[in-house]
Amino acid sequence: MIMIDEEDPIPMDLGGYRHRDGSDDEDNGEAEFQTISETVSCLARCLTEDARYLCIYDVAQKLTHPGDYDIGGTHAPGYRPETWFYYTTSLCPNNIHLLNLFVCHRKTGSCLIKVSESTEATHINPSPGDTSSRSELTETLASYNIFSSRPDQHHYIKTYCFTKKDIDALKNTLLIHVQIQTDTIKVLLKPNVIRRIKLAHDFGNLLSNKEKTDFVLESSSGKKFNVHKIIVVAHSPVLRERVRDSKSSSLKLDINNEDLELLLEFLYTGTIKEVCKQDCLKLLGIAEQFELKNMFNLVQYVINKQIDVNNAVDVVVLSEKYHLEQLQANVFRFIRDHPAVLDTEGWRNLDNVHLTKKMFKYIYSFNNKKG
Repeated sequence: MIMIDEEDPIPMDLGGYRHRDGSDDEDNGEAEFQTISETVSCLARCLTEDARYLCIYDVAQKLTHPGDYDIGGTHAPGYRPETWFYYTTSLCPNNIHLLNLFVCHRKTGSCLIKVSESTEATHINPSPGDTSSRSELTETLASYNIFSSRPDQHHYIKTYCFTKKDIDALKNTLLIHVQIQTDTIKVLLKPNVIRRIKLAHDFGNLLSNKEKTDFVLESSSGKKFNVHKIIVVAHSPVLRERVRDSKSSSLKLDINNEDLELLLEFLYTGTIKEVCKQDCLKLLGIAEQFELKNMFNLVQYVINKQIDVNNAVDVVVLSEKYHLEQLQANVFRFIRDHPAVLDTEGWRNLDNVHLTKKMFKYIYSFNNKKG
């Protein structure tokens, strides 16, 4: 993969783009597909906040010839590089062709990337006298949050699957809709935003204050906890449904005393004190039982900080069991960079063929993508 340093001048040759009227007047500034400023490609600069399309040329040729290909990058004002998009193509059984989309995050911090969620496409023929044509993937977007602890960190985004029929219908150029928002965590860390979030979600003082409680949760051993119904149902779809269906002001749960205390702490405060010292398996079990998406995110963060050579395979198994996609991507990258994992007891005892294939496919897709 070749990454252009966007602080250097980039020629503005449109390389085959033509205007809507078929002319080649460079002063027009509008290409046949869309304005160049909205298009991520190797042919022109694109501000990150303006990016609306990822442009792939000769798409049918590349889908049928497995390899590694660059798309292009985006920059912040002042031509400071922020992202570089690239992809790999590969062939699967039954003549299924894969396009695996990646991004190199050129700086540290967080980034929200939205791309077309499927291969459903609109095919647009050129106007009379023009040779340009394109296929556009769906405008419905799927969202992916990434976080880079160092500059030039690579992240897998999405895989698109194309059948032979799909490829036959594709035009010469494929456009994938995209939206990019950088520094998403920094926005949340502004003091006034933190204060509003705490006011809206942190009811820790109510947890120890039994006044004005209006409901009782009971553990499997019979211990009763006085709670506020509105807080209990706010974050858990499971509890929301069970409380709604309850014909009394109490509800018995299949959970022990200690775990119920952890559950209530999270429901009232949005976090767990000294979470790094907690049993992550226990927290994952609570998150799964009560469908607590934010608890899954919290535990993923904790486990990610604890990955090492000896526990990497166990983390892979956990990530698969609980569908922790971001954690799985991180541990796959760790294994790629630490081949000593393949000499551990955990690796020798791994008997999940599907998971093993999935890991090697992911690692292979990153091959030669460092730097």
